[in-house]
Amino acid sequence: MNTSKKELTKFLCEAKRNTYAIAQNEVNGTRPDSHDFYMKMKV
Repeated sequence: MNTSKKELTKFLCEAKRNTYAIAQNEVNGTRPDSHDFYMKMKV
């Protein structure tokens, strides 16, 4: 994988804005006692 630090930072910020930071898009956890969130990526 060849991802730049800038691209990774952009992804993480977008993921936070669209998932747990707004407490939306929660899905069934994949691990015991976990809280998972769904985010559809724009390609």
